[in-house]
Amino acid sequence: EVNRTASNSLADSLNRAVARYHPSRVKCSEDCVPGEFKSLARSEGLVNCWDCVRCEGNKFSNETNADYCEECGENRWVNEARTDCSLTATSLHLIDSTFGNIVTVLVALSVVVVSATLVCYLYFWNSKVVRASGRDLAILMFPGMFSGLFNAALVSSPPNQLVCDGILLTSHIFLILVLIPIVVRTFRILVIFKFAATKKEMTEYVKGW
Repeated sequence: EVNRTASNSLADSLNRAVARYHPSRVKCSEDCVPGEFKSLARSEGLVNCWDCVRCEGNKFSNETNADYCEECGENRWVNEARTDCSLTATSLHLIDSTFGNIVTVLVALSVVVVSATLVCYLYFWNSKVVRASGRDLAILMFPGMFSGLFNAALVSSPPNQLVCDGILLTSHIFLILVLIPIVVRTFRILVIFKFAATKKEMTEYVKGW
């Protein structure tokens, strides 16, 4: 047993000595395949000892025993094996396409119609019809409609970070300024009719006395 321990200790010392002067001859880890990189977390003094760590996120490695993983870059996405990147599959209807031209024309016409409606609404602001429509809530819908139209125009624009942020922002503005007034006005109408029905029932009850 003593001889075996001494032999193992001598072999370990020889390995360390060889690793110091001829590191290519000592290897205690398997090769890291493409899609992985070498991590020297458990190297314990031996040059060629490492852990193979799979690339994470949008990173890849395309060579054996890579020291690090590379970023795929903008508009590119790593494959499942994490050995290469490819262009992100997109289907764009840009402004210079037929579909984009149709969207642009419809948005322009809609802007004209909504603008004309807003002018008329403000002109007849104190009229009975406008006041009966719940003008304070209805006026909030116009910015929401303009935001929705601007959102449609952004969808047909070349994609970049600013356009994506604009689409997200305008869609939220549209939902807040259009849907919430509609819900509130609907609730008010229900309350009015409910109150009117109750008042009618009470009037008929009093007349019966």
